[in-house]
Amino acid sequence: MMSDEKSSEVPEKKSRRLWRRLLYVAVLIGIVVLVLYFTGNLPGVGGKDSPTATDLAPPVGSGYLATTPLSVIFIQWNQTATETAGVAQMAGIEGEAPDQTIAVETTAVTGQINGSDVYVDFQGVIQAFGRTEGGGFILDFPQPDGSLASVTFREASAQDYNDALAALRTGVEGAIPAASSTTSIP
Repeated sequence: MMSDEKSSEVPEKKSRRLWRRLLYVAVLIGIVVLVLYFTGNLPGVGGKDSPTATDLAPPVGSGYLATTPLSVIFIQWNQTATETAGVAQMAGIEGEAPDQTIAVETTAVTGQINGSDVYVDFQGVIQAFGRTEGGGFILDFPQPDGSLASVTFREASAQDYNDALAALRTGVEGAIPAASSTTSIP
């Protein structure tokens, strides 16, 4: 009787292992598809095999930078027609002087540029609207008190972002109290 119970458990364990492996493979495939999508390499979705691939400018090395007394945001994206998709590197001061730290986050961004109107969605958490200006744009970010804070993004390089981040860190490490601005950026 003991051997019958044991033999019925073996296929059940194998079945669980098989489902677990299938789940891991499905998750891995999902991750690969997301990476290919956001890098513009997914065939048929603005990727290398798509007819719109010539319309895309590679985001690496250049983008748009915004700085406030409390934060730095660098957006890099590809644009096809009016649609944009890419990533934002965001760094902000957290805490109160002299116990401040810099929190850094990378988030997906999507949006639209239609004429001079700009819309940016920071991974579904914050949506900001604005307008193009010169070689950049201005976004109005919702504030905790219900008001809007305008933040200017200018064309910039990854090195410009690194320099702005270093300046933000220098202010925190020097225990310089943050400016009185209360502009909140995602």
